[in-house]
Amino acid sequence: MKIVLQSGLLRWASAGMAVLGLILVVGNAVFNGFNQKLQDEVSARQQVISNRVEVQRVGEALVHSISVAASATKDAQLIALMAKHGLPTPGSPPAPAPAGKTK
Repeated sequence: MKIVLQSGLLRWASAGMAVLGLILVVGNAVFNGFNQKLQDEVSARQQVISNRVEVQRVGEALVHSISVAASATKDAQLIALMAKHGLPTPGSPPAPAPAGKTK
């Protein structure tokens, strides 16, 4: 009788461990999927930040080109428009770099 009891207890313990292992595998798969979604979101945000830097450089180059063109053609309307929107106009001192911006 003692052998049967130990054998039955062993079966229940092994079945319990198998169920626990299955629960852990399923839980791991769920958390892995959740983690992948978070990584994709962070990657998308990083891409937006990287693109912003490039767009800012293009914008600065465009403003500089417009300023050079306005200076070369002495276009009063373009110079007035640039001044109206706070852009550096030909002959004005360059705007100081924002504090905290380092290269």
